[in-house]
Amino acid sequence: MDFIRTREGIMDFFGEYPLIAASLRLTMGCNARCKHCYTDGGKRLQNEFATEKIKDLLDQLSNFGVQQVFFTGGEPFLRADIIEILNYANEKKFEILISTNGTLIREDLVSELAHIDFKQFQVSIDNVGYKHDENRGRGFFVKANAAVDILKKYKVKNITIGTCITKFNLPDIPDILNYVIEKEIDKFALMLLLPAGRATIEMDVDVKELLYYLDIFWDIYRKNSGKILFAENSVLPPVFVPKDLREKNVHKQFDMCCSYPNIMGIGADGKVAPCDGFLNWERYISGNVNMESIKEIWIRMQNSSYIIPRDSLEIEGICSQCIFLESCGGNCRADSVAYYGRINAPYPICQKLHEKGLFPKECLRYEKPAENK
Repeated sequence: MDFIRTREGIMDFFGEYPLIAASLRLTMGCNARCKHCYTDGGKRLQNEFATEKIKDLLDQLSNFGVQQVFFTGGEPFLRADIIEILNYANEKKFEILISTNGTLIREDLVSELAHIDFKQFQVSIDNVGYKHDENRGRGFFVKANAAVDILKKYKVKNITIGTCITKFNLPDIPDILNYVIEKEIDKFALMLLLPAGRATIEMDVDVKELLYYLDIFWDIYRKNSGKILFAENSVLPPVFVPKDLREKNVHKQFDMCCSYPNIMGIGADGKVAPCDGFLNWERYISGNVNMESIKEIWIRMQNSSYIIPRDSLEIEGICSQCIFLESCGGNCRADSVAYYGRINAPYPICQKLHEKGLFPKECLRYEKPAENK
């Protein structure tokens, strides 16, 4: 799917500037302390949403025509009302996505959720075995693995393994892919670090090392390609898919990581930003649902060129030269803000690839002439 570039073009096409998707942090509480957590989850906030407020937000989103809601945290299953929330979202006919570390998943809970046609039920796996525990906590892998088994037992739709690649687990990415294959998981969400919260730029991968381990990863994929589907929230850019696999359209599974700019992220404290990742920066906070309606906040967001640029594809650096710009959209804009401080900055890992002279030439629209020295 290609982007409509300008705000005016979107208005002409839809008749209005549509809000398509939303993410909702149900809590900031979490029973893990992951090194790479961009939300800095751990301790509940004093003013987190009551059940009825969440239902009200879902009503507002539904009335506004939102199609998809991603429930996140913290750890969503710390909420005692999680079943009630998900069932209500299902009644409102949203496409439902949820992300969990899996340690609180029990059969009694899953039996009450199995009827929901989840767009994505994501369990986070950073490593296989004890290395996963080193990042999250003792016994976390056993519990996450058991959660996957329970979800499969109850035939929950679109079970997804979510993996954030950092320098700590990069060598283990092939092992995680093998795990996904062996467990016959529906989808695999392959993500890159967002340096915010507890995550720092120093935790990010070296681009040459990333290519090395991805070579091993893609060899495994080639042998098992019919068994693997990548999830919609994967943020590995299309250029990191090898040429032979791009010729088979595998890269299209990595076209875009979210619905930006037609999305909003709602924090557990009610703050609203262009997406969940932008909640880390106060300058992108557009309002608070505890004080205003979603409609009021969205009107302000769509009229702010700072929050939603007039041309969402006017992106600097290598992105401006890439043949995938229209379909990729510059990937995660929050990541670009984290690295470069600008919403129109290039996607960091692609810029690094270009600066190392490793960006695939066949993925360039043109080559810039050499600068005079």
